[in-house]
Parts: sequence; structure tokens; C-alpha cells
Amino acid sequence: MCKKREEMVCIVGMRVLLRIETIT
Repeated sequence: MCKKREEMVCIVGMRVLLRIETIT
């Protein structure tokens, strides 16, 4: 569900969110 234009940004954001949830 990420935009092709901001695919990398979306992937990075999802990874950061996953990392924050894992750390929390």
C-alpha cells in the first residue's frame, strides 16, 4: 500500500515502526 514514488520512504518508515514496537 506504499506509493511507488515514496516506496523507499514507506519501507523505511515501516521498518522503523517495527523496530520501535520491538524495542518498546
